[in-house]
Amino acid sequence: MSGGISVLHVDDDPALLDLTATFLEREHEEITVTTATSAPDAMARVTDGTVDCIVSDYEMPELDGLEFLETVRGEGHDLPFILFTGKGSEEIASEAISAGVTDYLQKQPGTEQYTMLANRIENAVDRRRARTAQTESEQRYRRLVDRLPIGIAVHRERRLRYVNDAAAAIVDASPEDLEGRAILSFVAPDDRDRIADRLERAECGETPQRWIEFDLEVEAGTESESESESESNSPATTPADKRPVEAIGTPIRFDGESAVQVILRDLTDQRQAERTRRRFETIVESLADGALVVDDGRIVDVTRGLAATVGTDRSVLTGQPWTAIVDESTDDDTLGALEAAVSPTASDTPRSSIDRTLRLRTSESPLEARLELRPFEDTQLASDAFGVVHVSDRRTDERNQ
Repeated sequence: MSGGISVLHVDDDPALLDLTATFLEREHEEITVTTATSAPDAMARVTDGTVDCIVSDYEMPELDGLEFLETVRGEGHDLPFILFTGKGSEEIASEAISAGVTDYLQKQPGTEQYTMLANRIENAVDRRRARTAQTESEQRYRRLVDRLPIGIAVHRERRLRYVNDAAAAIVDASPEDLEGRAILSFVAPDDRDRIADRLERAECGETPQRWIEFDLEVEAGTESESESESESNSPATTPADKRPVEAIGTPIRFDGESAVQVILRDLTDQRQAERTRRRFETIVESLADGALVVDDGRIVDVTRGLAATVGTDRSVLTGQPWTAIVDESTDDDTLGALEAAVSPTASDTPRSSIDRTLRLRTSESPLEARLELRPFEDTQLASDAFGVVHVSDRRTDERNQ
């Protein structure tokens, strides 16, 4: 037991109240007893919020013990309520249990009954404090998780028990619509066996070491007005929309029971970005003359076509100064202009486009080329410059003959 216990003892016998208080406080130094000789007098002390447990007689004027309990519960107080009565019978005990008393103890001769009563009080208060702590913990959890921008769901026995707004938004629903539904009902059929296996392991207490990717199915179809008015009167639905996600689950305690918390990340934007990137990579790689990206004066990427033109591998060029592809026969004015555009200090000033003719250094003779250098407009890539190199179909030394 942690912390003191304030007990309100209600009985119409003042002598018994004094005796009980003496023995309880002597039995457990953490217990402090206040008394009242009637239920109406006791209610004022209940409502002030300082009482941890009520001990009440059964037979009392105005309100008996069970009527007093009904009044306490009716006012919204869930305090432990122990019926400590000299009028004992199976009928009263059954009625007390049905009314929701925390405990029932019949008065007996001797002092041992106070030891038993003190233990009953201590146990009842400890249980209530544990429930209160659990409730407060879960309320803090909900307040925190409700605000998170990432999806959080809790399931028990493969049914959703809690879903935050971010998780519900992934399937275009509200948390209230989702709670209680089978978690596998949202998983695309092709992925259900994998997810069922992961759920089984999580339910056994296994903590997964990696994220798992799968598709959720979003209910996309409801009947349209024209179709609902058709002769068939059968709902017409459109195919379910799939949402790619990644998830990881962790065993937790929720509502006092074992459950699994799942963190969900919507991969829709990421997948779209990857498709867009692949399309642009394909376009850039297919450029006839080639392209390169320069950052702080060094080559950070180069197409296979350009690497092949200069007669080397792209991995050899990556990381080298941009001048690695420029032949020394290129005129100084062009070199100076290009150097000013791609040098590390150039990122401190607004960039401008460059269009210059230069000579490429190759494994054979130099090639005449036109370099169009364009700064990226994306602020996250502002320090990079993208260049397209147009290579002449004749080598420089051949043209000079």
